[in-house]
Amino acid sequence: NGPSVTEGHAWITVTKNNFMQSYAVWPDYEPKVEDNGWKGSDLRKGIEVDPRYSSLFRIRQSRYFQLNMKAQNKLNMILHKYVFHTPTHNCASWVAEVARKVTNENVRADERFHRYIESPRQLGTYIQKMESKSPSSLKNPILPS
Repeated sequence: NGPSVTEGHAWITVTKNNFMQSYAVWPDYEPKVEDNGWKGSDLRKGIEVDPRYSSLFRIRQSRYFQLNMKAQNKLNMILHKYVFHTPTHNCASWVAEVARKVTNENVRADERFHRYIESPRQLGTYIQKMESKSPSSLKNPILPS
């Protein structure tokens, strides 16, 4: 038995010039994390790499990409948009959407019982499947198509 639909968290981490930054969707009502995003947006940065929050996160699955300039530009545009947390647009759905748009990989996080709900659990399952077919690592990232 793995984590439940409501357990877990999903985020992206971007490393540039040896500086690591994380991005994730957090609702305004989440008391565990600081609202450090743009006013009115639920996109937060730096929470998952901040030592103050390290006990909240355990990395279970990762997929690594080396972004070309075109993909970097797409990502930068996405990271500067307002994002809103809803029951059907959460951390997992946002990560899957960003990964699809930036890497052209068909990233999925859909729960089996309801196609409009995406979860970190299902995103982790997808990453596990993709890693078994085409492994990636920090030293051996995938080049997006």
